[in-house]
Amino acid sequence: MDIIIYPSEQIIVSEKGIFKLSIVQTTNRNTGIVSSYSIHLGGKNRKCFNMRFPSHQSDDTSGYISWVESHEECSFERFAEKGFGHHIMSLGITIARNINPKLKTIKLEDSSNFPCKLPNGTERKVPMKPFHLAFHQSTWYEYYFDAKLEKNHDEYLQLKKNFRNPDIKPNTFDFMNDELQDELMPIYLQTTTWQDFFASIEKRYGRNKCSVIYPWIHKALYIIFEKYSYFENVNWYIDLEENTQKNKTASVYYESYISPTRGGGKHKSTRKRREQSWEQVYLMPNIPEISQWKYTQFLYGHKHKV
Repeated sequence: MDIIIYPSEQIIVSEKGIFKLSIVQTTNRNTGIVSSYSIHLGGKNRKCFNMRFPSHQSDDTSGYISWVESHEECSFERFAEKGFGHHIMSLGITIARNINPKLKTIKLEDSSNFPCKLPNGTERKVPMKPFHLAFHQSTWYEYYFDAKLEKNHDEYLQLKKNFRNPDIKPNTFDFMNDELQDELMPIYLQTTTWQDFFASIEKRYGRNKCSVIYPWIHKALYIIFEKYSYFENVNWYIDLEENTQKNKTASVYYESYISPTRGGGKHKSTRKRREQSWEQVYLMPNIPEISQWKYTQFLYGHKHKV
């Protein structure tokens, strides 16, 4: 078997950015054969995509994505336009499949988060999954990469149909804040399904839609999923062969160059930073606090509601 040694660092140039690629090879001490790889893709000091996978000499054909991040520091050019997260993940998968063309599946934990501005003047990291489900009826990984739950996926798909089922939407709903109740109840009563209701929220509130659904989104999803917590499951996988046929995981064209030797200096641990960031994710609303939030002022400033 051929033993391929890849440069530990490369510069990757694609249509959406210039990235630093780090490749770590794990070698079997007895045979000297590379058993697996870990790749990191990002900017100068920020690792925004991490994936580990077996070498082509292994019988294992499944890789694992640890995290994906969309941030201006993920590229040397310090910008992150719309679709950047999808691009950097597609690029990372393309690089992994170029190293090991035998890869068939990728496992991942869907624990992504994003910042949400709230009426109390704070910005909190919230889990992306319930918010993406509300406005797209799918998770981010599901929407872009046709990811599937490792368990209960068929049941999950069946329950998702409740977004379009008028019988699942109650006649009334508690939005957990008096001002928010006055704001949303007319829209709620004018729509037939949860899907229609969320679409109306997105159209009316735009960038503020996150703060509008923040207090009650989990309660709504438990109604939609009939008290099953399938939507909270974090273990997903991507079928690369199936996605290739659907053009869901398309290869990304890129050019690579050998990275110059790094200078000295200490670098902060990205892993440590990432773990700290997960601790800040605000999963459950503080109901007494939310009931006091001034939604009218937050949404309209000092103007009266139209």
